[in-house]
Amino acid sequence: MSILLVDQEGLGTYHLAQYLEELEASADVYPSNQLTLDDIHTLNPSHMILSPSIENLENAIDIIKQLGPKIPI
Repeated sequence: MSILLVDQEGLGTYHLAQYLEELEASADVYPSNQLTLDDIHTLNPSHMILSPSIENLENAIDIIKQLGPKIPI
C-alpha cells in the first residue's frame, strides 16, 4: 500500500502522520504547494490523504475532482 499524505499546511498533518505510524502504515508526505496533479500521477499512490486546512481549499478540490474517481481519498 502506497499512501500519499498531501500537506495542506494545517496542523493536522503531523497528527495524521503519527497516527499512520501507530497503525504501522507509512505515508509519503508532500506539501500541496509543491505537488502537481502530474506529480501525483507519477507517484501512483494506492491511497491519498489530504490534511485538513481551509487555506488551500481550491487545491484540495482540484485534487479530489481530478483524482477522486481513480484513487481512494
